[in-house]
Amino acid sequence: MPKVIFHLFVMLAHFSETISLKSKTNWEQNDWIGQYYNPNNGWIFHPIHLWQFTTDELSKDQWIYDTNLKWIYTGKTIYPYVFSNSLNRWLLFNSNDTAQESYFDFDQKVVRSVSIIEEMIDTPFTTWVQGTNATHYIDNCSGIVLTTFQNDRILESMLPNFRGLNYQDLPFKEENFKKWEVEYFCEPDWVLSYYYAGEGSVAYLNELNWEKEVIFSNDTFSMKYHHKPAFGHVYIQKSFPFELDITFTIKFGSNKVVTDFVLNPLKEIQYDLNFIAQDAAYMWFPQNDQSTVSGLTASANHSNYGHDVIISTKEQLLAATYTLKYGVFSGYRTAPPPVATEIFAGIAGNYLLVPTYIPIGYQLMPDDKGYDFLSLIEQVQYNSFSSDLINRFIAYRLKCPGQIEFSLEMIMGRFENELNLLSQIKKAEIQ
Repeated sequence: MPKVIFHLFVMLAHFSETISLKSKTNWEQNDWIGQYYNPNNGWIFHPIHLWQFTTDELSKDQWIYDTNLKWIYTGKTIYPYVFSNSLNRWLLFNSNDTAQESYFDFDQKVVRSVSIIEEMIDTPFTTWVQGTNATHYIDNCSGIVLTTFQNDRILESMLPNFRGLNYQDLPFKEENFKKWEVEYFCEPDWVLSYYYAGEGSVAYLNELNWEKEVIFSNDTFSMKYHHKPAFGHVYIQKSFPFELDITFTIKFGSNKVVTDFVLNPLKEIQYDLNFIAQDAAYMWFPQNDQSTVSGLTASANHSNYGHDVIISTKEQLLAATYTLKYGVFSGYRTAPPPVATEIFAGIAGNYLLVPTYIPIGYQLMPDDKGYDFLSLIEQVQYNSFSSDLINRFIAYRLKCPGQIEFSLEMIMGRFENELNLLSQIKKAEIQ
């Protein structure tokens, strides 16, 4: 009832302002926007769009500040199409009903009222504490979610889960949310193996204890993870001769999470490293269905569907999984670091270099702990034909003479058919 009363109040205020301005003499007519009130100070009042600030003559296409949509680009040759600077995409005005101003969202294929769009812009991120164990950080524009856990020693050590909300559930409100639908539930089974003087060891990053920090800044959300050896491990206490910082960053409305790593060795030793980002992306709630999921590897000049491994030195690579049935894709894209000697992207039937005491199954751990990485890749390619696991991975082979930095991207989105799958993935690159 309070919400209904609020909307009635807004409508009454709107009509009251329109009626009061009707008595003024500064009303003008335009062939694309129709009738509007012009007080000749840059602002105009439109019976549907309300107050807008123009930056040029109305006969020209231009940037306009709309009190609801913020900065938009439109004009005589574009309207009723408008480009939203805040959402970074095109909208189509599709209603002449003063009380129900609405727009068609081309990217998400849904019609939204102007009040919903305004709410998405004004509240770019929502934090939802679900029960006692999970906290979800939700991008109200893209639906991308990072999830952390608490009140459980093992879950707390995990890097954030990467998942997605249905566009129809945006902007997120707990009271309106019924169930997760058609999402990729991605649990990062990432590892860092390191070698010196013929000796090697592997750290499963989900077994490290972390200090965590969450930062909101205008249109950006960041989650920082910091580990140093004194923090210890969850499963087995062992040596890990590095300090490691991982920062996950979402820019509002983007289809990607940029993940930055800073690795500091504690000794002045040049290590050889393998970093592997990997997970098996399941269709989770409510389908729990892996049968419709397929793999995709791609570079600028190559793409392959199914199990495959691509090797490069500096080229950007992609390893993703997708489902035609539900029109959802998700995966990893490399940001080639200058310290990389080789870069791999692949779809595998095993988890690479995850220690065998970690209870996830499907591990592939050779005796040399991955030091001969090309031999490991040969095993990956051989084993994939007999496995029902679809694990997408990227791997960086790195030289570590001191502090090194590298990055990767986690991407997620929807597509209409297989023909525009690659174009949708590419679009995530430029947002």
